Amino acid sequence: TADVCHRHPDVCHRQPDVCHRQPDVCHRQPDVCHRQLMFATGSLMFATDSLVFATDS
Repeated sequence: TADVCHRHPDVCHRQPDVCHRQPDVCHRQPDVCHRQLMFATGSLMFATDSLVFATDS
């Protein structure tokens, strides 16, 4: 989580809850987390579902 917040401070600033709720996803897929968060700003559930799907695939 710290690495993601350090590498993508803008994302963590906009969606801090995601870093706290989905640290494993952000740690394994920082680029995916970044893209989904920027796309789904303000829609945590949608971003989380997309991240889980992206991680499984």
